[in-house]
Amino acid sequence: MSDRDRLLTLLEEAGPFGIHSHEIRRRGISGHPSQRAKELEEKGYPIRREREFVGNRPGVRFFLEESAGDGAGFGTGRQPASAVSGGSPEKPARLFAPPAQNPLSDREAA
Repeated sequence: MSDRDRLLTLLEEAGPFGIHSHEIRRRGISGHPSQRAKELEEKGYPIRREREFVGNRPGVRFFLEESAGDGAGFGTGRQPASAVSGGSPEKPARLFAPPAQNPLSDREAA
């Protein structure tokens, strides 16, 4: 499995929580997380980025967006946005707890 595919799996598992670049690196995905996300975008997956600090360390939280019309995006079996009529992503509302409560995060409480 390529690092790009591993990142896609992590994004699907994270759902609306997204996954932070520090966590991506801790999971052993090589290279720069933004480059892996760009590779997914080139394949048609809608990725959203939000800058986020962990302590004093800057980073980025990545989200696999749901696409308009067919539910493509997180947790839907890897159908890229390009498969959707028009291919335009729709931003999902943040429905759950803030990222600090992400069940995929292995950060220790300070």
